[in-house]
Amino acid sequence: MLKRRYLLLLLLLSSCEEIVNPDLITADPVVVIDAIVSNTESKNYVILSKTSAFNAQGSTPKISGANVTLTYSNETVNYTESDSGKYIPNQDISTSLLSGQYRLEMEVENNLYAAEGILPTFILLDSITVSRREEDPSFDDGYYPIIHFTDPPNEINYYMWEIYLNSEFISSDDIILNDDEAFEGRSVAYELPFSIALEDVNVGDTLKVYNYSISSDAYDYYNGLLLLVGSGSPAQAIPDNPVSNIEGGGLGFFNVCQIDSTFVLIED
Repeated sequence: MLKRRYLLLLLLLSSCEEIVNPDLITADPVVVIDAIVSNTESKNYVILSKTSAFNAQGSTPKISGANVTLTYSNETVNYTESDSGKYIPNQDISTSLLSGQYRLEMEVENNLYAAEGILPTFILLDSITVSRREEDPSFDDGYYPIIHFTDPPNEINYYMWEIYLNSEFISSDDIILNDDEAFEGRSVAYELPFSIALEDVNVGDTLKVYNYSISSDAYDYYNGLLLLVGSGSPAQAIPDNPVSNIEGGGLGFFNVCQIDSTFVLIED
């Protein structure tokens, strides 16, 4: 199958727009859709591109001239191309999201692609602290972010996190996610499985964490990306591409999510 011939590593996080194209074999290009709807204005966009042949040089080709619309709660919002291949809603939808289903439709080169998602529960972060570890035999030296929040009871929740140091997205090479099985319905101090080297941090630096409340489908998709990233050994079988919610034959994912963020100043 064509999809199996592509090893597409699409790190979407919403704000994460990096596409990795391994240099392997040649195949026909496929439309890739990186789309997010959220309660954060800067994290509402659709990025349209095509997979490159594995032996091609240069960046992944972006797709211009598409028609993109979002429908929810009897509202229809059109998108405008703000940059090559990147489309943003022509009005701020971050303050008007309602519980329910969201449908994204994209007319790309005379082909129709669509995707649907349901808005998850909003999760409020109480605070973030930092654990500094040095010469600990159980951990690498570094700073470890700890987020404090209350997981909603009586429902299964899924989380994804992004970490910024002084406005620089430092976790862009990692997909950090988890479900709430270990702390369902409780107030927790959860240490993220990510560390920052001691020499990269100075007193007074700002550490910020974005907490994404995502759907079970999004969790499965990003977890599938992790399996792809981890299949680098020649002895490993290449897994299937992550299951996409894109209709019409495209790759990628439409992530409908709720985001909260908080920050802390490094004091030692």
